Amino acid sequence: MVLVVALNGRPSEEGYYPRHDVKGPNRRSMRISESTISKDLSQLNQLFLWVGNHEIETFRAFGGVYRPHAYTGRKRPMSNDVIDRVYELARETDRWDVLRGCMTVILCCSCGLRLQEARQLYADDIVLLGDRSVVHVEHVKGEGTWGEPRNVLIMDGVEDIFRKYLGMRAEVLREHGIESRAMFPPLKGDAEFYCQQSFGRLKKVVEDILGTKFELRPVAGHSVRGS
Repeated sequence: MVLVVALNGRPSEEGYYPRHDVKGPNRRSMRISESTISKDLSQLNQLFLWVGNHEIETFRAFGGVYRPHAYTGRKRPMSNDVIDRVYELARETDRWDVLRGCMTVILCCSCGLRLQEARQLYADDIVLLGDRSVVHVEHVKGEGTWGEPRNVLIMDGVEDIFRKYLGMRAEVLREHGIESRAMFPPLKGDAEFYCQQSFGRLKKVVEDILGTKFELRPVAGHSVRGS
């Protein structure tokens, strides 16, 4: 809504004049990332064009196409060495928080899941059959529109880590008196899944142990970016 108001204006015979008297909160001051602002503008433009409104295109013609100021270039995928260290840590640890953090990364590395897909995964959709092990992904990107549920293979020979995780998960649920199908069940509150921000923070304990940071997002055939 703020963006729509900020781009509001009236066409006239002399041309297009943005309304400077209408102001809203500055999105940067709200700690919204530059890339998110750029994506929002593009998505709003598609919506506006769909209803026959060319305000954003006119705005761009006068003000130029918005470019994120904080863009630092394409990040490289996580190295195989770091991925192997995550697998090793998962096999060695006896801590729930560490194994849980490792699994968020493993689902992206060995299965190619997106962050939102891993977050909303069900534990009973993990089918372990040796080299034919699969993960059924019900909540996919584009769910309800163009996205369709799919099965993906578990690669890299990490079925033993999945078995370890599912066993420890069951113990944790029993200890807390919780019943949940979620692969990553929140231990507090009534939510079925973690929110995206909280889920993204589960890997922090792994980053701290390994001394490296990475992002859970698809890039060039991988699903984790290193930094």
